[in-house]
Amino acid sequence: VFPSDSGDPQNPSNLRNRGFLPALKGSKIESPNEVTFHNLRHTYASHAIVAGVPLADVSKYMGHSSVAVTADVYHHLMKGSDDRARASSMDLPDVVGV
Repeated sequence: VFPSDSGDPQNPSNLRNRGFLPALKGSKIESPNEVTFHNLRHTYASHAIVAGVPLADVSKYMGHSSVAVTADVYHHLMKGSDDRARASSMDLPDVVGV
């Protein structure tokens, strides 16, 4: 995503120290040394899930090997899913004793 001037991948240390940290400091984020690319990745996925982006899409965007991987990591954000499942079953016809 951020190649070097020669088009090769950047040295991770250079990317962090010459670009990422100065940008964080310029934005006046408290404790910029605690912010990592991995934190940003989790933040993106969390916001996407809470915003209702389908889990299969989030999984694809994150490059996960399967939707199950995404679900395992972010299941705590889908707490309303049990409520939605119960509510949807209320619309089913009662077939007990038929």
